[in-house]
Amino acid sequence: MTQTTVDVELEPMDTAEVDQWIGRPIAGEQLKEPVAVNDIRRWVQGMNYPNRLHFEEDFAAESEFGRIVASQSFAVC
Repeated sequence: MTQTTVDVELEPMDTAEVDQWIGRPIAGEQLKEPVAVNDIRRWVQGMNYPNRLHFEEDFAAESEFGRIVASQSFAVC
């Protein structure tokens, strides 16, 4: 099997609109109720996101977090 490398020069992204917010807290809505582990499990099931870190206790306990954690999409939405 041969491996081919292609040198591609990437154009820098224009981040001018978000640069002003880097390092500054952004206010948002507060949750009315605390998030439970089953909320996280239901979310990843609904999103069809099979990462065991978000729903399997034994697997998550062995991770660097030591417990089930929410996926990034959970925190954003």
